[in-house]
Amino acid sequence: MIAYDHRNHGESGSSDNGARIASLAADLHELLEQLGIEQANLLGNSMGCSVLWSYVDLYGTDRVSSLVLVDQPSVCALVPWLTQADAAQVGAIMDFAGASSFVQGLLGESSDAVRRDFLRSMLKPDISAEDFDWLLGQNMTMRMPFGARLVLDHVLQDWRSVLPRIDVPALVTGGEQSHVDATSQRWIAEQIPGAKLHVFSPTEGGDHFPFLGPQGLRRRTHRVSRLDRLRRARRSAGGVGVATGLLDHAMGDQPEVQVESCVAVVDVESGDFANPVEPVVEGGSGGCASSRRWRPPPQRR
Repeated sequence: MIAYDHRNHGESGSSDNGARIASLAADLHELLEQLGIEQANLLGNSMGCSVLWSYVDLYGTDRVSSLVLVDQPSVCALVPWLTQADAAQVGAIMDFAGASSFVQGLLGESSDAVRRDFLRSMLKPDISAEDFDWLLGQNMTMRMPFGARLVLDHVLQDWRSVLPRIDVPALVTGGEQSHVDATSQRWIAEQIPGAKLHVFSPTEGGDHFPFLGPQGLRRRTHRVSRLDRLRRARRSAGGVGVATGLLDHAMGDQPEVQVESCVAVVDVESGDFANPVEPVVEGGSGGCASSRRWRPPPQRR
């Protein structure tokens, strides 16, 4: 499993440029290129789904073995061409005024409180204080004002036309206790040919971050990876798992996944990869391609 921090997130480098979902998708493309990954099972959580949809839109699925899409509407904002019925189906809940107000809050003096309250709204009420503090600490690594510009670009996207073009095994998940209406995840699964759907119950960790719950998400991702091996024989079996999201993590022990494992931290200025934690996948070859280098084009640094 490879989990990486987006630019201006976590321990990755800082840049004033690229506060767009398309830039993050291009970063993912270059990451796969530089690590020499020919096939990847891609997992996106929250905004990470938008990054994956943008990646498919820009680069297609030749390098994609499977997709796991965790709890993200295909349209967030009430864009003018959405009918009222369509908005209810796809889960669009934020009007332009609401989007502007939220971004202004992220940029204002109460930014920390706005971020804390928004994170709280995405979680189950009974989350432990330790888990909440850890999540909040991760969230706070996203730099402002870059983060505010990126969030606005994210919420104004409409990815519906991309969904029918996804021609690899896909798993779509939602949560019964998530702030994202599970109806929107059912709709996404219906638009992707052959996609599977699972809505996590509260006992399975059914909020916006199902990886915090029991092993349900891990079992589901293993299943879609095995499905890929059966249905996509023309591609190399399995592939490396790459996770991307608003909060980027390794997913914990996954003994069924026999891949090289690391957390890739990207220095936007130097292009260096670092390996700040030990490999997390049992049975993998271990280690990280920390000697590889990744440099976005100068215009996007």
